[in-house]
Amino acid sequence: MDTTPPAHPARRRSTASFRAQIIEFCSKPGANIPDIAQAHGIRLELLRRWIRKHRAASAGAHPTPLSFLPIQLAPGPAATGPIHIEIRRGDTHINIHCPISAIPATTDWLRECLK
Repeated sequence: MDTTPPAHPARRRSTASFRAQIIEFCSKPGANIPDIAQAHGIRLELLRRWIRKHRAASAGAHPTPLSFLPIQLAPGPAATGPIHIEIRRGDTHINIHCPISAIPATTDWLRECLK
């Protein structure tokens, strides 16, 4: 009776440059992550773990806070009537109808809501 344990293949170690290259392939529009994993002989869950770690590291290194962008409006006729603002962010939808005179208060309120 043979009591030797079954032989397991040695664990492969990939270089940081290889992981970065594969993650770059996955970040391209229309990329199919399962196909990329299979084409490079990588388990799908391992590739997804690499992507999660990369995104977490990127988010920590380059936080992108929400902010309003300043815009310059060309002079034109005075606006009249109410304004309508619609914002979609994930599953949240905000629709605002307010008179022009309430724009300063509305933007302050909206800034607080989106924090």
